[in-house]
Amino acid sequence: MVGQGYDGAGNMSGKRKGVQARIQQQIPNAVYTHCKAHCLNLAIVHACSETFVKNMMGTVQTVAFAFNYSAKRLLKYQDTLETDPQSTEAMGNRSKLVNLCDTRWTARAKALDTFLCSYSTVVSALEFLADDGDAKAAAYLLSVSTFEFVITLVTTEHCIKSLVQLSENLQEKTCDLLKASQEAKTQKVMLQNKRNDITVWEALYDKAVNIARTVGVEPSMPRSNGRQRNRPNVPADTPSEFWRLNMYLPFTDHLITDLSDRILQANDRYLAQNLIPSQVIELLY
Repeated sequence: MVGQGYDGAGNMSGKRKGVQARIQQQIPNAVYTHCKAHCLNLAIVHACSETFVKNMMGTVQTVAFAFNYSAKRLLKYQDTLETDPQSTEAMGNRSKLVNLCDTRWTARAKALDTFLCSYSTVVSALEFLADDGDAKAAAYLLSVSTFEFVITLVTTEHCIKSLVQLSENLQEKTCDLLKASQEAKTQKVMLQNKRNDITVWEALYDKAVNIARTVGVEPSMPRSNGRQRNRPNVPADTPSEFWRLNMYLPFTDHLITDLSDRILQANDRYLAQNLIPSQVIELLY
């Protein structure tokens, strides 16, 4: 045995009594490596702790549960979806919202995409239920009918979706530590390029504006009295500038930093794998 890899649970990775420690007592050269796919998952978890993203995720999960675990609400959602050609086309074969996965965070890209595709249907169904006396539906309607929710949903879905392929690559049977490092570096560069490309942000912002306006929500930013400490509050002159500085950049920066710290850190110890005949060519670059 020349190596071992698990997730980061204490009973597996513990330095003294973990499985990896017990194996190293018998086989000192079996160096423990934290599972790279699990590291990516943790990177997304930590990035999603950003205030605006965390609030949006909570709202999506609450609304999805509200529809999926109530026959009356689900029926109204499906009836409304049938009368909304644009949402029906975007949803494809899907007929209900997707709950957020608690463990595989890249899978949340599908849940966010489903919510985004049927956003106008969700709002219309909640409006009908609220008018019909459903007090909880009225509260959910207020939560999703804000520009803060829409712009955060659009941005987060875009960023997490870009990591789905990396997650799949890291779980391939043929993926070794060198390939994992190369894939992560490529994704990190792509995220950095998108982060620094103002046209990418402008496209995301325009998409959010168009979606919000379909339900009568105009671009806006939170009012500030100068004492707000519970959320990012960098001064800005326009809604676009505010959401870029206070939500988009902190979220993407958090993702990039965690990719570096959790997946790329200490990868120099794997460079000897370049001596494998099939990898020698990499030494020329």
